Amino acid sequence: MKRVLGLFVVVGLLCGVSSAFAGETWKSYDEVGEGFYIGITKADKKDCRDYLNGGSTYQLTISDSETPFLHIHKDANSSVTFDSFWWAPEAGGFFQTGYLPSDKNDVWLTLSDWNAVKESGLWYVGGGAVTSATPGMSQGMVAFSSHVAPEPVSSTLFLLGGLGLLGGRVVRRKKA
Repeated sequence: MKRVLGLFVVVGLLCGVSSAFAGETWKSYDEVGEGFYIGITKADKKDCRDYLNGGSTYQLTISDSETPFLHIHKDANSSVTFDSFWWAPEAGGFFQTGYLPSDKNDVWLTLSDWNAVKESGLWYVGGGAVTSATPGMSQGMVAFSSHVAPEPVSSTLFLLGGLGLLGGRVVRRKKA
């Protein structure tokens, strides 16, 4: 009876902790104003507004085989310097794409080593643009969810461990 009660307490705590983050509001598009917006896309050279479907908020999920791009747009009549910062979900890694001067109003930035650093969870990405004509930086923050499939060996070991635990339980019940 104590084991069952202990199990319910542990499960209750886990549900409480996970539900605390379930209500977190995040979006993959941000229109800051002043001719500046940023958003996550699944393809290079795709406007992030194409995902909006008539609304101003959307939550984008990137699968294991896709590469996320940060689309930054800044209305300007002069050259623009773009930059982005990426925060990883679990390891707390912080990555920067570096400053990219451009004579265009749109740029698509991604991590050059995305396949090496990708992990499942909620990624936060900040982006900014500075023009030579206007002082100050236009900046915004977006997020996307990434689902990285575990490697087959890890899945197999997890299943074998579960089968071993189940087998041990069956043997103990037969003895009793």
